[in-house]
Amino acid sequence: MKVYRNIADFPRLKHLAATVGTFDGVHLGHRIIIKHLIKVAKASGGESVLITFDPHPRHVVDPMGDEVRLLTQTEEKIYLLNKTGIDHLLIIPFDADFAALTFDRFIIEILVGLLGVDHFVVGYDHAFGKGREGNFERLKELGDILGFTYEQVYEQKANQEVVSSTRIRNFLAEGDVEHANQLLGHEFFIFGEVITGNRIGNTIGFPTINLGHFARHKLIPAMGVYASKIDIDGVIYKGMTNIGVRPTLDASDLTIETHIFDFDQDIYGKKVVVTFTGRIRDERKFAGLDELMAQLALDKTRALEIFSR
Repeated sequence: MKVYRNIADFPRLKHLAATVGTFDGVHLGHRIIIKHLIKVAKASGGESVLITFDPHPRHVVDPMGDEVRLLTQTEEKIYLLNKTGIDHLLIIPFDADFAALTFDRFIIEILVGLLGVDHFVVGYDHAFGKGREGNFERLKELGDILGFTYEQVYEQKANQEVVSSTRIRNFLAEGDVEHANQLLGHEFFIFGEVITGNRIGNTIGFPTINLGHFARHKLIPAMGVYASKIDIDGVIYKGMTNIGVRPTLDASDLTIETHIFDFDQDIYGKKVVVTFTGRIRDERKFAGLDELMAQLALDKTRALEIFSR
């Protein structure tokens, strides 16, 4: 997959099939659209392009409104899209000027005029342009005038539930990572860097790595303890992750700490990926470190049970 971060860098290609959207989470519904896009492009002897935006449009259009916590920041989105088989990824810088662009101008001047898109594949809730004025009906009208073809992929369901980024965010906010993962089609994860912690875990037999420097606006699941996996240089380890304020230690800052099973390497400063498999329990305050240590042993047993499913 070739990645472009500016429209001017994108080459003029023949028989280009495109889809446009935020694709936050690259969930099951998104993957159906992408799979169909690739199929259409190959059938015409052309190539596929997914067009998305950075930052998320809501952070530009309504910066003072309710903040959208994202399932995937840009680098995480690239990581997932690179596995789909799409030919090109175009990330358009989204600013106030671009936000003022009407749907018609975006289609006519940019997608058709500059990029030369021949075919569009959009989702069931597609809406774009200033004030989200553009929809599939208008896309059809423009296609008939300008000569490009178009089609709409209908809503997707998993376990009788409509798959949407909003629904997934709500599950994660409740700590229900297993339900969120079902709709995502992959385990929710966080890119981050291992930073120095207080090393209390070393004194009770459960050393942890502290995850820091994760991207702004990144959604963090509800506080609690989770069965998790950690990708370190492409090697996957099992462990358990606590998201919380460590009340037993009378701390107050939110931390993401992972105990990696059967692991004793020094990885400070290394970039890792922490994925969330299932929830073990809520975070709570213990009477002391002995009680905490006993609970962590039970948490490890529970984590291994979750992994064995």
